[in-house]
Amino acid sequence: MDIYQQLADEATVSLATQKRDGSQILTPLWLAGHDGKLYMRTIKGSAKVLRITNFPKVSLAACTWEGDITGQRHDAVARLMSADESLISAAEVALQAKYGAERTKMTLMMAQQGTALCYLELSLMD
Repeated sequence: MDIYQQLADEATVSLATQKRDGSQILTPLWLAGHDGKLYMRTIKGSAKVLRITNFPKVSLAACTWEGDITGQRHDAVARLMSADESLISAAEVALQAKYGAERTKMTLMMAQQGTALCYLELSLMD
């Protein structure tokens, strides 16, 4: 199995983003694969999105929901998707198919709170 498929199949993946001082922040998250790319949804304007805007090179590794790394780290490039991109619907379908009812509950909760969301596309470098 290739790296893309391994990461796409993981329940939770650790995203490492870089701060301005060079240190890294590790964040466990859900992601799904579609046509060789990995996609995630997150809160628009979050610190993670701001770090990615400044430093798009990130790394990914399988992890537990608590963030304990369980696999090898792989380099990737993250890109904030514009709201009108056609690939957002494919990313949404892939994420919903993978996480089902749990994701539906989270989506409804975020909508009730008025949380603005955005999508990121991750391209593996290795």
